[in-house]
Amino acid sequence: MVTQNSYNPENKNFYKLDTNFETVKLDPKNLVHFPVLSLPYKGVDLYSYMENKGQWESAYTHTVQAIKEHNQKNFEELQTLCDKGVSPGYYIYENMISYYTNNEDFQKSYDALPSILKVNTVSNMLILDSMVKPQYKSEHLVGYKSALLEQLKVGWFKNYLYETNLMRNNNKKRFVLKD
Repeated sequence: MVTQNSYNPENKNFYKLDTNFETVKLDPKNLVHFPVLSLPYKGVDLYSYMENKGQWESAYTHTVQAIKEHNQKNFEELQTLCDKGVSPGYYIYENMISYYTNNEDFQKSYDALPSILKVNTVSNMLILDSMVKPQYKSEHLVGYKSALLEQLKVGWFKNYLYETNLMRNNNKKRFVLKD
């Protein structure tokens, strides 16, 4: 089993499910700042479901259900990886490592973000990072994030996480590079 020595069960309140999606309801362009809304849910993504069905008042319930379904898929992926030594997600990761990390033009292109988000660990990083309470932001899996992003040669993704967080929380600071 993979563990983190600094995990403390008392930090179970590390995350919050932000159900204040007012900025997304007002302007769908803000959807990019709420990655949890792109999780698959009832045949579409969570945002489309709530928008089409007018279910914004039940956002918390739908968000929890979408996260549970996402976690189940992650568990199944890990189970396959443990049982067989490989999985579809593993091959996506390996392809990123073997091909794209040596392609500097790709790393700096607009195609890089959608491609690296196909790597389960990176997309999970984005979703989890969007739910970490602000007081825990600096502590949240910094070593693991850095190591993974360094291996993929997409260190710029840390800045993407930081900027997305600022925009989601309507902070005024902008364009600050984070290590």
